[in-house]
Amino acid sequence: MNINSSRLTKEREYTVKKVGFTLLIAAVVFAIPLFAADVTWYWEPDNQNIDLYRYRVDSQTEDWTIVDNNINSATFFDLDDEADISFTLQYSEDDGKSWSESINSKLPDDSVNDDVRLIWDLNGSSDDYFVRYRTGDNQWTDIGKGNNHFVSDNVQQGEETTFSFQFSSDGLNWDDSVSRTLKPYAVNVGKIGGFEPYISLRFAFAPMTMGIFDFYNGHDVEGARYLTASKYGLSLDIELDMHIHEVIDVYLSTGYALALKNRTVIENAEDVHYFNLSAGLDFRLFSFSNLELYLGAFAGPSFNMNSNYMSFAPVLGGRVRLDMLLTENVTFSLQSKVSASYQHNDEPLFRSMTYLVDIFSFAVEYRF
Repeated sequence: MNINSSRLTKEREYTVKKVGFTLLIAAVVFAIPLFAADVTWYWEPDNQNIDLYRYRVDSQTEDWTIVDNNINSATFFDLDDEADISFTLQYSEDDGKSWSESINSKLPDDSVNDDVRLIWDLNGSSDDYFVRYRTGDNQWTDIGKGNNHFVSDNVQQGEETTFSFQFSSDGLNWDDSVSRTLKPYAVNVGKIGGFEPYISLRFAFAPMTMGIFDFYNGHDVEGARYLTASKYGLSLDIELDMHIHEVIDVYLSTGYALALKNRTVIENAEDVHYFNLSAGLDFRLFSFSNLELYLGAFAGPSFNMNSNYMSFAPVLGGRVRLDMLLTENVTFSLQSKVSASYQHNDEPLFRSMTYLVDIFSFAVEYRF
């Protein structure tokens, strides 16, 4: 028959956590080792993309133990609670190809003696026995026959406690005691893998920027109109991204774009220069391994220069971007964007809609 203390809980947290030690009970002779400290570290996953965990206790072993994402606790026995014990946990979202930063947790100080609750599971042929237990020299507590599950309250964390068990086939004649001395600890590592807001800087370059110009009352001639597309120009953007949520980025951007007109009736008006300021929001559509797809919108003012004439126009646009995480801090992106701006002037008479299209652009993002 096996006796497992399968869970350990800080009573004030009202949460059951695993401890997982075993008493091996022989027919006549009982060999019960004593442990310095039985420690369970437990955590709560806060990221549905986690598929693996790995952990180790630095003072005990340098080898990692890898477990599936349905495991949320780890127990170590016979630890020296006077030593500098550090539990290290990492998680992976790509089947172990890469791992998160280490999450470290220390063994709590003995001065923090919180009450814990031990929940025992009796395995094996316990249905055939009456069971009773006690702590130290206290009175025996009857568990009954076939009761495989019971609770020990008011056990102090970090305090050495001896549990004794007796078994009987008739409830009258009891076998010799089987004892286990514990020094239980329950250490809450906290939520694992949850999103933490961060700031990043993004640089984008588009080698193929095209302008589409829809002119009304063009060149101070009422009723005049023409629609034309430019040759390919370029654009440069610098963004300060604020990742405020797991799927939402907001950013401030400043940039420059150059569009080259195919035709114009004004001298030296082939080149159109755009100086932009904008604020935007991107929403993540999906994430797979180290790839993320975003769709977003932005708005802001644009200051345009054409043939030595400076004008102002409000801009509204959208973009789609595909991010590839290269390292923990560096992301490479492919993106496309389109923006529309409207201009209206009475002197000289002029009204137009201008569309700028970055067919594709390359971006590099650095996370602080």
